[in-house]
Amino acid sequence: MSFQGSDAEKVVEDMGRFTAIMVCIVATLDSFAALSVVRRVLRSVLTELLKTTDTGEDLLSSQYASRLNAWRSTACLRGLFIEAQAVRQALIDQEVVMSGYIPLEESTHMSHFLVWLLSNDAPFFTTASSDVAGVATCLSKLGIDIISVEGKGFDSLETPCRVIYSKETLLRDQYQLGLNTNGGLMRQQSINVSIVHPEECVSIFPTEIAVHNRCRSAWKSGQQAARFVSLDLVRLEVGEKLPGARLGLGQFSDIYYTFIDRGTECGRVSSEVNDLAVAHAPVVNNELLSALEQTFEHESSELLTWLSSQTRGEDAEDYDILDPDMLDRVKINAFCAFQSFFMGYYYEIFFRVVDTSSLSLQAVEGSWGFRSSDFLFYVRTRVLSQRSSPEGGKRTNMPETTRSGQESPARYISRQLILQVLSRLFLNQPNDIPLISSTSEHSVHWCMGIVAKRTLVINSLLGKCHSIEEIGHFTLLDVDVGGIPRNSEGLIRPGLPDNFKVLDVIDSVQENVAESSPVEDVTLHIEADWEANPDTSLLCVRYKGRRITTISPAKADRAFWEAYVEPTRKQSSQQRTRLQHAVPAELSHLMASPPRLIMSQYVGVPVLFQAFNKVRLRYTAVALYDGCCNIQVASDCVEAALARGNRWREKVRIKVPMLVIAGLDL
Repeated sequence: MSFQGSDAEKVVEDMGRFTAIMVCIVATLDSFAALSVVRRVLRSVLTELLKTTDTGEDLLSSQYASRLNAWRSTACLRGLFIEAQAVRQALIDQEVVMSGYIPLEESTHMSHFLVWLLSNDAPFFTTASSDVAGVATCLSKLGIDIISVEGKGFDSLETPCRVIYSKETLLRDQYQLGLNTNGGLMRQQSINVSIVHPEECVSIFPTEIAVHNRCRSAWKSGQQAARFVSLDLVRLEVGEKLPGARLGLGQFSDIYYTFIDRGTECGRVSSEVNDLAVAHAPVVNNELLSALEQTFEHESSELLTWLSSQTRGEDAEDYDILDPDMLDRVKINAFCAFQSFFMGYYYEIFFRVVDTSSLSLQAVEGSWGFRSSDFLFYVRTRVLSQRSSPEGGKRTNMPETTRSGQESPARYISRQLILQVLSRLFLNQPNDIPLISSTSEHSVHWCMGIVAKRTLVINSLLGKCHSIEEIGHFTLLDVDVGGIPRNSEGLIRPGLPDNFKVLDVIDSVQENVAESSPVEDVTLHIEADWEANPDTSLLCVRYKGRRITTISPAKADRAFWEAYVEPTRKQSSQQRTRLQHAVPAELSHLMASPPRLIMSQYVGVPVLFQAFNKVRLRYTAVALYDGCCNIQVASDCVEAALARGNRWREKVRIKVPMLVIAGLDL
């Protein structure tokens, strides 16, 4: 590291190289952070630098305090502290960094930056922290001129070390590189499926062209039948219960989906066709039965019964499609058509909930192939067996006639199970996701994505949290995901977020309160849970680059799903409703020192969190207030949100404070 410029040379001319660098770092940190943060950061940095030496711990124990005091004194005597303060104030005046000290929770990330600067060979350090970018700028002004910062508000220079300041959700982090991305996940039978023309995948089957033609037609028939089925998040009425682990205030351990019948009432078909549909489809309607009847109009009843038996499991009679010695061409050709029909059916359904737009190659890899019954067996025994009814309350948006005009219990499917289905269809990963158990966090079913050759993640991990529809969908990535922490099996698990339950009870009620919001929305950034388990992921919440807190997307999704209020569609953005009485809460309360969650002293008066049209701030507020109160996330009408909250209070008969989160222009 070299120092250039006459001013810098005069200041550090009598110091050794390491001492000069540390004096500049201490002067800068003293300007940006409280002494407790400075001590924590420097101890972490020096521990990392000295860990390869036998006497590193002894040196820190005996000399750290005296060395730090000496560096601070030198910085003051030689004017570096005053210069660092001037640089910081200039950055604040330019609105590049925010006023106030660096949060204590930023210590780990600041330590990573300084370790990179002092010992890492990588030319880039990517950060979403305006404080780290500000510290880097200050260091370059104090004489460490091999470093520069590029990004919004900073001038890019060609230097050996560059800090890249970015507000993107997914950042490449050198501390995540080298992690095992697919650990024990085994590669089995696979097939490439085009997103544009998925039916072409069956053209590679080792059989006759006539069979290829029939299979493509069967695939398209399955696609057409699937257009009368949708996979949606369950819509909850106030106080409605679902199976699964319960949390406080009526919350659930995961978000749940159900298949919705969009078709017409079933007509009369043969019992064999009906049995084939019931065994392999989540809902049975006239469109599905008609398509199956046309596809297999020339097959005998015995052959249709045999087809159905091929997905019952190895204990079934005549389970021989996987037997290489079974060479009956009639059975094989019929099975290929049957397989193509239902693979087309399920790809059509699940393509709708996965964003594949960022893929450079518009194709996915499924864990199935010629004469493979594994996927259909999995769906039949694991997905379609998830039959359960609500424990209470009225079911809404649920098909009452799902089997030949007869009533059938709705299927509630957790996101954990949906991820396992998607991994088979899109990632060629047929393994089940192991359950985890954390009593304190009730996270027995939580998994947020899978990293393999490609990466499948829940939308909220990428900051897509506009509505419950968006939260319930997924994104498939083939870009570098080095910045996403995952375990040895390639599974993305949630970490433990910051403890943010500092409540401030307010008794000043305002009247006729309208929705409002800060100038900018917050940004969300994936980072490791450095305090507990660095193989787990959190979302770091920042405003203009300043760290606020961390949240768990898994917990936030579940809370948002339960609290979301459907749009009324009765007003325009120029005619927003107001709350007659409310206690306003704002982003500034979250950024105060110490940060505060505003609560109303009066149970009958709600808190209105001001996040109008700020999608990620709304999501953050749900995550932070989760477990503290009755949360209602407004869509286009805060009065409707308040009314829903009052209905919840009347039904469950629990007197808890209410939070209404400002809505959106729809």
